[in-house]
Amino acid sequence: MATVEYDPGTAATAPLCRFVDPAYLGSSVAVPLRVGERVLGTLAVSATTSRRFGALELATLESLASVAAVAIDNARLYRRVHELGMVEERNRIAREVHDGLAQVLAYVGTKSEAAVSLLDSGHPAEARAQLVDLGSAARSVYVDVREAILGLSSP
Repeated sequence: MATVEYDPGTAATAPLCRFVDPAYLGSSVAVPLRVGERVLGTLAVSATTSRRFGALELATLESLASVAAVAIDNARLYRRVHELGMVEERNRIAREVHDGLAQVLAYVGTKSEAAVSLLDSGHPAEARAQLVDLGSAARSVYVDVREAILGLSSP
């Protein structure tokens, strides 16, 4: 990993130090937070006095930067997996609604039209049978919808 040391004369104007109190910009060193070829950011250390950072300090900083980069990338990947899980769950719910509720509603519409036709044509017994079927379908879809709602509220 490449490290960059800043001398006290340029540290205060370095873009890497724009969030650091100027009192701590005597000397600075920075290493990239790198995952593969991607640079996620920079890990910087500053001292109040002008000094050079030793090889052991630079190696330690590079190790910390490596671990931090992996942790940051893992957090990003975890968030992405979580987002994909939510999308998949939404798709599953949409399929369930389409396959269950939408079809039962179409069935209820057809049965109610049949019942009205049978009543209009003077066949109340057959219309009653259609209405009984309609009630049974409504209770069935009610149970399915309740189960889907309970499934949404479970962890």
